[in-house]
Amino acid sequence: MAPRRTGRFEIPTLPQLCAMLLALLCLIFGGCSMHMPISRDLAAQAEEMTVRRKKSLLTDRIHWLRFGPYRAAHIHNKQDPSEWDGRLGRARLQSEANYDFLLQKGDGGAMKCSCRNRAERVDFFPELGPVRELGYDIALDCGFVAADGGHVWKLTLTEADSSGGILRGTLGDGNRNIAVTGTRGYGDRKGKSGSHTGFRFRDEAAVELGALEMIGKPRILMRPDAQSGLRDAMAGVSMALLLYEDLNTRIRDEMQAKLVHGIQVFSALTPR
Repeated sequence: MAPRRTGRFEIPTLPQLCAMLLALLCLIFGGCSMHMPISRDLAAQAEEMTVRRKKSLLTDRIHWLRFGPYRAAHIHNKQDPSEWDGRLGRARLQSEANYDFLLQKGDGGAMKCSCRNRAERVDFFPELGPVRELGYDIALDCGFVAADGGHVWKLTLTEADSSGGILRGTLGDGNRNIAVTGTRGYGDRKGKSGSHTGFRFRDEAAVELGALEMIGKPRILMRPDAQSGLRDAMAGVSMALLLYEDLNTRIRDEMQAKLVHGIQVFSALTPR
């Protein structure tokens, strides 16, 4: 059963209510933790690294990220204001944000990372009745270049209503393609939580190479036998996705505010 929308809010389904109740009980009484779905094989042998982060007191944006031997520093981002187009009861908003950072490694290695995030939202606003979101599409493209310029990885992810609101795509260097898929469930429970609970990395043989878990205390899991260059690439993607989730929340909030303002202006100028 799909969740039912009322205005700008969404009425959760019974399974989602049960998941939220379980999470609340865990927070109140402790003693339990919730995790994204991870294969038993990966969980049994993976190296686990906990994510640490520091936010700016002035902007509340992430200043640096760190896990294991990796650190994302010199983070810069630029968000263009959403473009509004409203007519015949439809509102279309488009937004674009770019961010880049330097992935530093404990052995002195470094990788330059740059990303472009594009979002488009379409809503229906009748004269009578609540506003209804018709679609929300996202495209995230990132490039990861070794400091010496010798190795390049490219990440392409998309999110659409047809994909269940989950980012998915590939990470490749021209020789290898790694599937990157987001998750919104907890353990064996599936559902839409409003943001990704994590991401999984799988090779062309569907072997799980690593995972990024975003709920609770964020952590990274990587197979110990993964090649060094691939580990660096998965680390860069993990950093980029952690920054993406933080930035995407701001984009959604800005789009929602512009949607409300645009509908108010449109209604005031429309003859009755």
